[in-house]
Amino acid sequence: MPRENHERDVRGTTDVPPAPPSARKTLSLRKAFEDFDTAPPTTAERGVPATSAPPLRGRRLGEILVGMGLLAPEQVQAGAEEARLAKEQLGRHFVRQGLITPQQLCGALSLQSGLPVVEFPDANVPVAAKYANLLSTMERFELIPFSETDEVVCVAAKRPPAPTRTAEIQRAFGKSVRVCLAPDDQIAAVLTALWRGGPTQKRRHRRYSMTMPVWLQLCGERAETIGPRHGGQILDISLGGLKVEAPEMMMTQIKALRHSEPQVWVRFSTPPLDVQGTCIVRHARKKDSTKPWENVYILGLEIKTLGPTERENYKRLHERAEIASQRLEVEFGHGSHD
Repeated sequence: MPRENHERDVRGTTDVPPAPPSARKTLSLRKAFEDFDTAPPTTAERGVPATSAPPLRGRRLGEILVGMGLLAPEQVQAGAEEARLAKEQLGRHFVRQGLITPQQLCGALSLQSGLPVVEFPDANVPVAAKYANLLSTMERFELIPFSETDEVVCVAAKRPPAPTRTAEIQRAFGKSVRVCLAPDDQIAAVLTALWRGGPTQKRRHRRYSMTMPVWLQLCGERAETIGPRHGGQILDISLGGLKVEAPEMMMTQIKALRHSEPQVWVRFSTPPLDVQGTCIVRHARKKDSTKPWENVYILGLEIKTLGPTERENYKRLHERAEIASQRLEVEFGHGSHD
């Protein structure tokens, strides 16, 4: 592909970061949305209303879907009641019911908000992989970064964020943010690819398998504990942090936090070695399959604060895990991985 196509920016102006090849349609899509009121296309399959339809920007999602010719008013009315009872977003409810596609929902939200659309047919997005340390933030806000300059980062979101959310996103990335929309399934595919590894980085500390119950409790911005404690399970341990299983409720609470660096208080022990302190949530992924009684999420935790005694106890637990791993390697010919 010619280099000039790769460097074309999202909005067609020189002050916006270059978009990846997967976002080539953005300019034409955005122009179509901006020209919608005066010269809308007539193809119902593409989710565009007839020329006699009133302007749709700022209207309710149900009205827009009707205006696009995708749903009947009766379907919207019934779906709104079902979504309310299920405590589910209306658009997501229609997608789950198979009444519209994620692409059609994205187009409707674009017409409603005026935000441009980008598409990601490939789950490999280099800029998103670069910000893998903010994976829990991406998951919480349901977005991915896909293009950036030194001052600006372009993110693709499932839904238009509120101004307060936009400010949180800017704090998380440390840059000004330009928001676009992308279909739900494509953003989910990119996040899943990041959860499963993406571009690997050399670890600073070696991990060793360790199975041990752990208590988990969310912390606020000032490291104060909030909400209930949750039972989890340690999967492995390194000098830098832990990998743990956590229940779905824990992840729901993490997503609801209003700061960009979720923290948890942890406590685990093998008498007389007791460890408690705070950790930062660096990674989160959902298991591919679970049984009803199993924890749903796996969290990667980076140790933030441990007292002198707790740090010494933690080192001793790490030494035990290392010795156990070496014994397994001698007996069975395998051990831990970097």
